[in-house]
Amino acid sequence: MINIKAIIIIIITVSINVFNCSAQELKKYEELKYKGYILSKTFNKSFINKKLFFLKNKDTIFFNQKLPYNSSKKTFYDYGIYYNCMLQKDTSYSIVLKKVNLRDIPTYLNNYYRINTVFKNKYDSSSYTEIKKNTRFLIKGNNDKYLDINNKIYEIIGLSPPTECGIVH
Repeated sequence: MINIKAIIIIIITVSINVFNCSAQELKKYEELKYKGYILSKTFNKSFINKKLFFLKNKDTIFFNQKLPYNSSKKTFYDYGIYYNCMLQKDTSYSIVLKKVNLRDIPTYLNNYYRINTVFKNKYDSSSYTEIKKNTRFLIKGNNDKYLDINNKIYEIIGLSPPTECGIVH
């Protein structure tokens, strides 16, 4: 005889896992030509937004990276992307991104997304809205693997070619 309670528990468990795994979406960008960046303010005086511009054929693609910013010295701290990789203008890259939840970002990092975001949907905690909250300047950990596209958080899990990288990966 089939145990109805067991079937219901299995259905609930599978449903929860489907919602929790939805943030594991991968995006692969091939042959993106890096064109440069512009800086802009964020909702926190201790971070600055670095908008990275790439060309793919005739389309423009951009990623946002939140960098530590010392407003009293007017200095931002740029460690590149991925493992301290400094992108070279007019070089083509392939980049692999994984959509992540806030809980996937280590808590020891002084991270903009932990401080200045609220989440739109409890099932997709990579989608966020920015909120204003100033913090004191602090560099704690390295946030070079995290960026956002259209207010969704991603982790860089692959970069090719790995030019000008501080750490071999």
